[in-house]
Amino acid sequence: MSESLIVQSNDEGFRDVEDFLEQTLGTYHIAHYAATITIPVLQAVQNAIKHGNSDDSGKKVRVEAGRCQGGVYFEVEDEGNGFDVGLQLSNIMNAGQGRGLLLITTLADRYAYSNGGRTLRMEFDIEGVFANVAAERVSLLRRFYHHDVVEA
Repeated sequence: MSESLIVQSNDEGFRDVEDFLEQTLGTYHIAHYAATITIPVLQAVQNAIKHGNSDDSGKKVRVEAGRCQGGVYFEVEDEGNGFDVGLQLSNIMNAGQGRGLLLITTLADRYAYSNGGRTLRMEFDIEGVFANVAAERVSLLRRFYHHDVVEA
């Protein structure tokens, strides 16, 4: 299951993405990961609007969210000319530029650029972090549905 949103490259489009993220985090029951996920995703959208689409409100940004093995992914795609990902990543280290890319590469568990630098996929691990809590809940549900007495 995946969900996607296409917005214009402007402030209203950015706010629509913020709402989309809030809804998506709620849908996947991962609101407690909000900062870890929203910061890099919103940074990627901001980069797509500002650098990819050059603030051209006639160009669109696509944001997609879905499940992947062990977590969730978010993909951000712009309609710009793309960029040299390797060069930009080296600029982070050498010239202190690309702070947005630094946030993305630091907070995403995995990331990959494609489509000439126009598409960024970020993956965030969420399963296993609270595995003991999830296992306990499954056990309680099993007992509940088998009509066993469950003590709180």
